[in-house]
Amino acid sequence: MDIIQTIGTTTQELLGHLKIIAKVAVSESTDETSNVYYNIEISGEGLGALIGYHGETLNHFQHILSLAANNKLENRVKVLVDIDGWRAQRKETLENLARQSIQKVKSTGYSQVLPPMSAYERRVIHSIVSEDVSVTSHSEGEDASRKVIIETAKQ
Repeated sequence: MDIIQTIGTTTQELLGHLKIIAKVAVSESTDETSNVYYNIEISGEGLGALIGYHGETLNHFQHILSLAANNKLENRVKVLVDIDGWRAQRKETLENLARQSIQKVKSTGYSQVLPPMSAYERRVIHSIVSEDVSVTSHSEGEDASRKVIIETAKQ
């Protein structure tokens, strides 16, 4: 059984344990730093509970799926789960938040402290900030309280 098939089967097994019937599609992609990810798109009716508040349940499901899949595979793989395009919409929302925050920093000169976010969400923000040389960003805090601060770049 290949990696994509193993991840798909493992995803269906976990969904079965949760009594959720959904369609699962798995694909492989590479990010800008040549890291390989396996994208799992889950679609179906009534999957809101699997997303949870601000994607918290989705993040936990992704973590459990990652552990289960990596337990079956020889080499460790990274998985990214999306449900009915929720994560893609969230990414767009975060990109807009980053751009708005950058504009506030530029217009006011004051730093912007964003709400706590997951590591993935913080990477989205840092990526957008890195496109503008007049601002910089860094993360502060611990675990679930970790947040991004955007400020004017030191010239």
